[in-house]
Amino acid sequence: MTVPDPAHPLEGILRDPDLSCTVYLVRHAERIDKVDATWKDTAARPYDSPLTEKGVTQAQASGRLIAKDILTQQSTSSPVHILTSPFLRCIETANGVMSSLISHGLKDATMQLFPPMGFMMKRNFTERPPLDGFTHESRVKEFPGLRLRASTVGYPEALPPFPESPEDQVARYVMSLSQALAEHPEEDHRTVVMVGHGMACSALPEELSSLGFCEPAGLQIEDVPLAGVTKMEKRRGDTFFTAPWLSVVAA
Repeated sequence: MTVPDPAHPLEGILRDPDLSCTVYLVRHAERIDKVDATWKDTAARPYDSPLTEKGVTQAQASGRLIAKDILTQQSTSSPVHILTSPFLRCIETANGVMSSLISHGLKDATMQLFPPMGFMMKRNFTERPPLDGFTHESRVKEFPGLRLRASTVGYPEALPPFPESPEDQVARYVMSLSQALAEHPEEDHRTVVMVGHGMACSALPEELSSLGFCEPAGLQIEDVPLAGVTKMEKRRGDTFFTAPWLSVVAA
């Protein structure tokens, strides 16, 4: 395994032997602009596609997969914290996951905006989208029935910086995991579902592996499928994560 850097800012939380946690990384499900090339022509926000009907079904299936795994590991009384990128495709995926968790008895599941899981590569955007459409206030106004909480993690804006290099984006994703796990220190076991984009769901476990925070060493994830789920866990007493699932897709 890679020799860790004792000065790395993640050492405190991720090496904590008292930390017991399970983290599920979920890529957003199928979005409409990838199956309907004309959707962008009339969309008010062409950079912020919703899911297709198939995508909603995929998200719910990922939620069932996660729920069944949780229920084999711990009590239904343990809270599940769903943290989502502010993009609509991710919010709708997170909502589908949460509905499945709740239907399986995980009534304490919550969902909140998590700007550090956003995606702002220059190859995808010629300029930064307007921030006002990505705030908690704008999302709940647009979707009144959405059970979405405001972010409790300190982050300067509704979206990550633009433009952002691939290296900076990966570093942000890794730091976002530390931020997520620092929340709710009162919980005996922390269960976190992080819903984001393909790069986050591959680069985060790969980078943790290269930094010596996750086994196996040299982890490589070629391509994360839509609604794919990667599971990482850390047991109390350990100082590293393991990744028993890599990009699993619900049947």
